[in-house]
Amino acid sequence: MNSLFARSLYFVRDFKWYGIVLVATLAVAVATILLLGKQKKFSKKTTNSLLALMASITTLVIVFIIGEAYFRYVYDQSDGIGFLLVNQKWHDRHIIFNSDFRRDQEFVIDKKPNEYRLAVIGDSITFGMGIKNPEDRFSNILETQLNQKYPSVTVYNLGLSGTDTNEQIDDFLGLDFFDFDLVVWQYYFNDINTATTSAQISKLVGEKKRLTYSPLLRKFFDSSFLADFLYWRFTTTYDHTFRSFIESDLKLYHDPSILDGHKRSIEKFINTLHQRQVPIVVILFPLLYSDDIREFSADEYATMLELFTAFGADATINFAEALAPYKTEKLKASIFDQHPNEFVHQKAADLLYPEISQIIENQKK
Repeated sequence: MNSLFARSLYFVRDFKWYGIVLVATLAVAVATILLLGKQKKFSKKTTNSLLALMASITTLVIVFIIGEAYFRYVYDQSDGIGFLLVNQKWHDRHIIFNSDFRRDQEFVIDKKPNEYRLAVIGDSITFGMGIKNPEDRFSNILETQLNQKYPSVTVYNLGLSGTDTNEQIDDFLGLDFFDFDLVVWQYYFNDINTATTSAQISKLVGEKKRLTYSPLLRKFFDSSFLADFLYWRFTTTYDHTFRSFIESDLKLYHDPSILDGHKRSIEKFINTLHQRQVPIVVILFPLLYSDDIREFSADEYATMLELFTAFGADATINFAEALAPYKTEKLKASIFDQHPNEFVHQKAADLLYPEISQIIENQKK
């Protein structure tokens, strides 16, 4: 009962202005009809035209408010770079953190007897951006698959949205008290971008500004979920911004000073894990924004695939090859979210399972 009251109160507060507009519009419509009914100075044609105009305005207001309600309370898709108002609603519905600020079950420091701990590290892909149910992430699917053969395996999802390679390494090394037995590292092609983070944020803020000089119109777009969605859907700003991000990130792989530092960080981390006798499996997720970008980034993908293998990763998974038969639209979380969907996460788990199973078997010998 309390929950129902709280939801009703939230709706009233969140939607009150639209309710006021609807009531006001209906009141004006009724008043117009009554006024025209009493007035004799208007011709029948004028009266009918005014009634038709009032009916059209009322219909448009009702349609707009229904659309607004849909995008506020029903539409449930994420936005990969956080421009859309609906993105916060998606987060509120689906993202729950544990006490370690991870999107996972509560972590336990002390190991159970014979427990085998597997850490999955990475960025927003590992975190599960675009995935409503965390059980549909590749880390959770992988744990379910492994538990069928190895019941003692526990998978810890350490994914942190918005992090780069160095941040992921530092974060993992700060959690060494969990005593992990194996690491799965999810790599993506903006993880190199430490050098451009501040520039990217500035660009993001600049691009998000509406292309309008009217404060009233800007306020309308910034407040209405329907207008906001239509704005980003039918302007080129979103596509332009994302493509410029990708172009900036991929350029870093051709800057020797940045790439060399990136390589040193990766090699040092892999060596550190091996010194601790902790195997590492790397899975490289390709760019999934569009088919042309997947093709455009093929050289950078091949470069990093070779590097991870050369640096001694116990297994390096060429995920781009596995996803090659599929069109990008089948792989994305939503029209505005380039993160991989549930289908891709399942594929990733299916590729990781045999590699990890083999490592576990080897460790038993």
